[in-house]
Amino acid sequence: MSVASVSTHHLNVRSAEDVHELFRLLGYDVYSPYAYEGEELEQLELDEVDEEVVERAYVVAERDNHTVWLYEVSDLRQTRLRGLAWNALQRGVALLVVTKDYRELVLVDPRFVGHAIKSNVRVNKLKVIGGDATRHDVDTLNAIHAHGRTGQEIYDAQAEAFNVERITKRFYNEYRQHFERALEVIRQYNKGVREFHDDDKLHAFTQRLMGRLMFLYFLQRKGWLGGRARFLTEQYKQTAKLHADEYQGDNETFYYYREVLEPLFFETMNTKRPGNITRWSGIHIPYLNGGLFDDARDPKGPIVLPDSLFDPFHASGLLAFFNRYNFTIADDTPLEQDVAVDPEMLGKVFENMLEERERGQTGSFYTPRTIVAYMCQEALAGYLEESAEVPREKTRAQFDPDTEELFTPEEAQRVDKALETLTVLDPAVGSGSFLIGMMQEIIRLRSASAEARGIDVTPAMVAGWKEAIIRDTLYGVDIKPEAIEIAQLRLWLALVVNQTIEQAKPLPNLDYKLMAGDSLIETIDGEPVLGEAAERMIQSGEVGPDGAWELVNPQMNMFKGNEPPTYQSRMLLSDQEKRVHEERIKLSELRDRYFDAEPETRRRLRAEIQAQERNIVFASLAEKAEKLQEQIDELGRKSGLPGGLTRTEKQKLNEAIEKLDRVTRVQEQLRKPDAPLPFFLYRLHFSEVFAQKGGFDIVVANPPYVRMELIKEQKFEFRATYPTVYSGRADLYVYFLAQGYRLLRTGGQLAYITSNKYLRAKYGQGVRQFLNVSMQLKEIIDFGDLPVFDAAAYPCILLAEKLPADGGRVRAVLVRDVEALEKLRHTVATRAVHIKQERLGKEAWKIVDVDLHRVLQQMQDNVETLSTYTDERVFRGIVTGLNDAFIIDGEMYRELVAADSCNVELIKPLIIGRDVKRWEIDAPERYILFTYHGVDIDRYPTVKAHLREYKADLEKRATSSSHEWYELQQPQMGIYPEFDKPKIVYPEFGERPQFAYDMFGRYINNKLFVIPTGDLFLLGVLNSQAVHAFLRTTASQIRGGYIEFRWMTLSRVPIPIVSESLRNRIADIAQRCLETKDVATREHLEEELNALVYQAYGLDQSDIQVIEQYLDADL
Repeated sequence: MSVASVSTHHLNVRSAEDVHELFRLLGYDVYSPYAYEGEELEQLELDEVDEEVVERAYVVAERDNHTVWLYEVSDLRQTRLRGLAWNALQRGVALLVVTKDYRELVLVDPRFVGHAIKSNVRVNKLKVIGGDATRHDVDTLNAIHAHGRTGQEIYDAQAEAFNVERITKRFYNEYRQHFERALEVIRQYNKGVREFHDDDKLHAFTQRLMGRLMFLYFLQRKGWLGGRARFLTEQYKQTAKLHADEYQGDNETFYYYREVLEPLFFETMNTKRPGNITRWSGIHIPYLNGGLFDDARDPKGPIVLPDSLFDPFHASGLLAFFNRYNFTIADDTPLEQDVAVDPEMLGKVFENMLEERERGQTGSFYTPRTIVAYMCQEALAGYLEESAEVPREKTRAQFDPDTEELFTPEEAQRVDKALETLTVLDPAVGSGSFLIGMMQEIIRLRSASAEARGIDVTPAMVAGWKEAIIRDTLYGVDIKPEAIEIAQLRLWLALVVNQTIEQAKPLPNLDYKLMAGDSLIETIDGEPVLGEAAERMIQSGEVGPDGAWELVNPQMNMFKGNEPPTYQSRMLLSDQEKRVHEERIKLSELRDRYFDAEPETRRRLRAEIQAQERNIVFASLAEKAEKLQEQIDELGRKSGLPGGLTRTEKQKLNEAIEKLDRVTRVQEQLRKPDAPLPFFLYRLHFSEVFAQKGGFDIVVANPPYVRMELIKEQKFEFRATYPTVYSGRADLYVYFLAQGYRLLRTGGQLAYITSNKYLRAKYGQGVRQFLNVSMQLKEIIDFGDLPVFDAAAYPCILLAEKLPADGGRVRAVLVRDVEALEKLRHTVATRAVHIKQERLGKEAWKIVDVDLHRVLQQMQDNVETLSTYTDERVFRGIVTGLNDAFIIDGEMYRELVAADSCNVELIKPLIIGRDVKRWEIDAPERYILFTYHGVDIDRYPTVKAHLREYKADLEKRATSSSHEWYELQQPQMGIYPEFDKPKIVYPEFGERPQFAYDMFGRYINNKLFVIPTGDLFLLGVLNSQAVHAFLRTTASQIRGGYIEFRWMTLSRVPIPIVSESLRNRIADIAQRCLETKDVATREHLEEELNALVYQAYGLDQSDIQVIEQYLDADL
């Protein structure tokens, strides 16, 4: 059925009557306009602070329980949209329309996230400017029409139309198409530009072009392009008119980029002008600086772009694409978001624009806003507890917009002081989400502090805070230069949002706050690049007696060719060390000046900073090369002496030569002016942080998830640099965890979201042990298989403090549903379990739901552990060392016995790992020649003859010199008599408890284990669902969800202490499970068994339900 729709001219409203008419067109049951104002507003029972800004309110329309409200307010910026939303939601579901003067409407979709309480109100909002409505605005309004819909159906459609993720995905899909077209157009028309023959550089320029355009759209939305809402489109029209019929190749014109965009980028934005005048008459645009519009970032020479690439009147044009969307630079929070293109969308676009091959290599996934906010808040709460002596809970309360628990004035003073010296690093900064999130949360704390002291917070005050935070607090590194550019852009936009055009200040230069480099590599062969002298001078701040030291010439030829330093250059090393410190002091000053420098000064300072940094590295490499050369010289002299070098010394010589060769190659690479450093030296580039505090206060990150197969070339350096956490199968983020620890000061806060694989995977043993010993773990949030990212990545959050473990408890929570994710703070507060850190060793860390944790704890009351129950009597099977020799089939058994009946003394029935099933053993006829240590083999000549056929291979086995070639490698001497008795047998791993019973005296191989007892009660308990839940939450798991039955875990299995009657009933059912072969009968018996075991543990029906639901969900 077709329905009436609205178009852009319908959104050009001027009064309440026009708003009513708009909704009538959309099919709503509209009332006649009636205003609640003055004393009548009290009937709406608004909060006092909301009533102060609301001048009039209207009920525009109602259908069922859905209401459209219109509020006329005195100040949109001061209006608490969540307060109005809370008021409306208490009456039913709603849509709010909020305006000051009808030139701009804010349409608000209010919802509860979780329980219907005030702090759970979330609003998504759409800002519509009447004279500049976009296609996106029209589509959103038409999507929430009321034709033929119930009130609930309208509200459901509203949820879809105001869904920020849906808008993001649509924008991204279109952005990707336009990006790909732009890239090909740039390539096509600029074949003479050498840099564009490099795909990476072409990709970077295309991203930079579109980033600059989007920045202009944000400014245009603010009215900073001469106050013209369609300035960019107007200029296109004027240019097209001016150059009509001036077609060149391919029937194209080529003027818009050259005559409009390039002057905007490089003259207007990047050049200080009196009165902000521009080449366009009557148009004033502020000078912004900041590096985004630095033409030094682009290839040299003219860049030619056809006008059709930008055409605002053709669907393929970039201006047409951007014109279809709203742009906003508001500082959103997880509970208040714009349904528009905002700076955060830049981040999502970047993360998603990685090509498929790059996604596998970089492993970048965009972190949801809710998680960013939570991690930043928790890291700040930990920092203020340690630095300002403010309890975590007090700081957490300040992040609740509805809190009444304010800082005291004394606390506020301490908080401000601590925040002024705070340093935060994201070593995998990506598009800057965590830095933006950290800035927003710091601003909230500064605002809370001001409120506690009775200070009114103004936009100018916020703008000052932001600049100070960017200058003094935030640092970021990423291996991809394009990521750094996007992160810089987002920080610049964050500064612009709080400024009016009259207050507009030049944006800071961020090249030495956000830097491209390999975050994980600061070493060569696992040893720091910066030598002892450089480190000592950088850290200590001591100046030598000489005073004025000569600067190292950037073009010095101190390492010519591949020859190591000569004796003369080694004598000069102390002078170079002195220069290192002088340059470090100068660097600190140069970086401070660079932050606010204008373009010409900026270029000069950048060249000087780069030259001096390289000089410091040169000096450090010279120190390293000298030590290696001395070692080579010494060993070389010794090699010429009688006796020469030992094997160990020869190895040392070869290693020193190889290391010197690697150092020399790095020196050669550094001679190229534009060559990037093959490492990132935090203590050089961010030396002020380490000089002041010894490291960062907070390291926060979502490090890339890259499989070990894709980092093979770096494995050698990772092994040498991170030996405590290294594993050949470890993903890249494991090394980021170790690096984060290194970059923190003592007492610093670590806040990471990574893959959750390290919690349980074998390759995570090293990092689990390292974290448990080296840090105080504060919180672990495991998202299981919840789709937090739009990719097959299963993350967890780790919060920790760089202090030695103190026996405290860790808050741990398993998040299984989206609602719990949306209200993460409430989820953690109500669902977390508190685990003793000492229980988290190198074995798998299992995070369970609070209800399951309670049940598992209850299972461990009034019990004894399996270790105690069995007196630690658990044995592994036999290791032959050569199965082909010792394991025989039935035919060979009969042949050997027929040859000599005495052989039966050495031939034992054998079962191996795959024979053991749950309850039963299904083994073919198989035997082992049990030639134990000390056997008199000559009593069994035919067995000896059989083994002699394998003698050559048997002699190669790793056995002690006291073992004969014909003996088993590990026959389990002193244990094997237990194999002849009834026993419980189990394999190394299984999908569920897999305990069987052997009553036939069969021997077992090394893939099986024995509990030497005929206790059928124990067998029944071990095969129960209760024990299954215990093992699945405590044992390591391997691929496919198989549980590893390691004794370290099994020994802790609780065995209930029960009456003789219940014990016999459980044993009886276990016996019947052994006897039956019918699957249905056994399943029925297992149901009875599980019920009795639950009873033995004292579990009630609700407890049982928790276990059953957990196992159903986990399998």
